[in-house]
Amino acid sequence: DIDGENERFLTGDRAADLLAEPLGDPLGVVVGQAGSDDPTVRADRLSTLAGESFGPPLHLLVIPAEPHPLERDALVELAGAPEPPANGG
Repeated sequence: DIDGENERFLTGDRAADLLAEPLGDPLGVVVGQAGSDDPTVRADRLSTLAGESFGPPLHLLVIPAEPHPLERDALVELAGAPEPPANGG
């Protein structure tokens, strides 16, 4: 949510906090400082992302569908997502 007139922006951690319980704490990806030369990209359960800081706005929160194994590997390597369980679940 953006209120640019008053320079108020919904942050990635706040969005994750608001959605964690109603959505069952799924995997989420936050891009912090989107559009900057030094963005932050983090993937984890929404409850974990809710406790992190992602720097100044703008922030994006993406809640992906079940990722393909290659996508999951990319989220682990590039965004710090937790490793999937050994059984792939």
